[in-house]
Amino acid sequence: MEFTSSIKNGFKNYKNFNGKANRLEFWWFLIFVVLGIIISSILDRLIFKANFISSNSAIGWIGYIWDLFIVIPTLSIGARRLHDTRRSGWWQLLLLVIIIGWVILFIWWSQESYESDPEKKPIGIPQ
Repeated sequence: MEFTSSIKNGFKNYKNFNGKANRLEFWWFLIFVVLGIIISSILDRLIFKANFISSNSAIGWIGYIWDLFIVIPTLSIGARRLHDTRRSGWWQLLLLVIIIGWVILFIWWSQESYESDPEKKPIGIPQ
């Protein structure tokens, strides 16, 4: 999957927390999100003259708008990626566990896809 098609697919399926997303689709979408964060930070600095060094917040108004725009599609594609590794999308709650949860999710998101087998239930869901 290519960069633009991954982004289109991510936004097209923003409300779909079921199904699967392959590694390329997920990582291309995540690169797009990070690029958006960088660009919004630069624009906040240029337009609003935000001084992130001396302020308490490293994000400005454009960054807040970007975050609101991207939060649901990012959670959606993250859940679909976890489904592709036979895990429940609810494992994304590990994002709330700083550092340790992030590392665990990074490893799971990086794993290869499992072949679809109707007999196997996702990991973390009682059978």
